[in-house]
Amino acid sequence: MRLGDFEVYVLSDGTFKLDGGSMFGVIPKLLWEKKIRCDKKNRIELALNCLLVKTGTKNILVETGMGENYSAKERKIYDIKKDKNLIESISGTGISPDEITDVILTHLHFDHTGYSPSFSNAAFHIQKAEWDDAVSKCGLTKKSYRNENILPVMERVNFLAGAENICEGVSVEITGGHTKAHQIVKVSSGGGTLVFFGDIIPTANHLGKFYICPYDVYPLDTFKIKEKLKQQAIKEKWRCVFYHDIKVPVAEILLNDEIKACQPR
Repeated sequence: MRLGDFEVYVLSDGTFKLDGGSMFGVIPKLLWEKKIRCDKKNRIELALNCLLVKTGTKNILVETGMGENYSAKERKIYDIKKDKNLIESISGTGISPDEITDVILTHLHFDHTGYSPSFSNAAFHIQKAEWDDAVSKCGLTKKSYRNENILPVMERVNFLAGAENICEGVSVEITGGHTKAHQIVKVSSGGGTLVFFGDIIPTANHLGKFYICPYDVYPLDTFKIKEKLKQQAIKEKWRCVFYHDIKVPVAEILLNDEIKACQPR
């Protein structure tokens, strides 16, 4: 879609599945199953919706998907499916992976960093505190980090320390919550704003106040920042990207946690 002077693409790296309870926490299955169905193993299907922003001078990729480096056992556990992977999706926009100039990662969990080593000419913009947690594999989610996804790009990382501008019209802000230094990405041009939420609001089904993912290491922080982001999104009419939403990758947030899907334009 167009956003002022920018071309913006939501690109798929396929889908995978996680346990429904692990995505909705204290919300009973009786309630969350009304929003999204689960399979016989209690797993729900999740998307991998990456973002490509062409500014005219830069090709900026947000998240690098799940990648391919999984054993047969892991592929079965996660039920990974790819009609088209991220690399193929990028090629469909008229550029090659070598033309990606910048990669922004909201955090470094394996399902957000899978193809990172494939972008050999890109600068990577990562919060330093997130990098430190990932390489030391500390905390409750240490199994969510994979060194093979991130260590190969270490020499090309631009370490961030809080809110920063990546270039004119593209910036990041720390939210915390999901991880200590989880960040969101804001893209602004021509009076419009698009925000990539990463895993602070992974799907539109997580807009409800208490719909907080148990993977969030700091759930009280998620609770606070999510309400703040929602109010700002409504007031400023953001287009919001939900990384894991299988049905609605981009939408405007309305009152009472309703959404309006954004159509390409």
